[in-house]
Amino acid sequence: MLRPAVLALALAACSAADAPEPSAPEPAPSTTSLINTPAREFTDLEWLDGHSRTLAGLRGQVVLVRFWTDTCPYCRRTAPKLKQLDDELRARGLTVLGIYHPKPRGRPVERAEVTSIIREWGLEFPIALDAGWSTLDAWWLNTGERDATSASFLIDRRGVIRHVHPGPEFSVAEYAALHAKLVALLAEPD
Repeated sequence: MLRPAVLALALAACSAADAPEPSAPEPAPSTTSLINTPAREFTDLEWLDGHSRTLAGLRGQVVLVRFWTDTCPYCRRTAPKLKQLDDELRARGLTVLGIYHPKPRGRPVERAEVTSIIREWGLEFPIALDAGWSTLDAWWLNTGERDATSASFLIDRRGVIRHVHPGPEFSVAEYAALHAKLVALLAEPD
């Protein structure tokens, strides 16, 4: 029965266990409650390529934001799918953004460490460092109880969330559904 133990350890690596306890118990909103709401602006991100980005500045583009960390095996397995989406759909108007958060929460991380991981994983889209988890908290963890920190958000040209994948990894069916939603959003008029 080693397999369930390994799965439990892997899930723990991607869990939201490092998230703060909510101050008042509230029912957790489903991911669908975030759909059709404006995406929050990024907070306290350090873009590793040195080019600052805001969601307001990305209006007019379809944006896929993925929160990830290097200690998560699901993030590692999802990285090639993100790269594939970026390679296939960038010329059609898709902007893929990765937001790295170090685990455990508060662990100091050097830019060079994250840059090395990005290079190893072959990621070519912009990556930001969310060292204090401020954007992750605002977008995901503070909006309800979550099982994973490696969530993905699909944002339309107006800055509205159109799809949320709660992590930790895209199944074949979830990836196909995300791809179809991306193609549909890219076909919508500006």
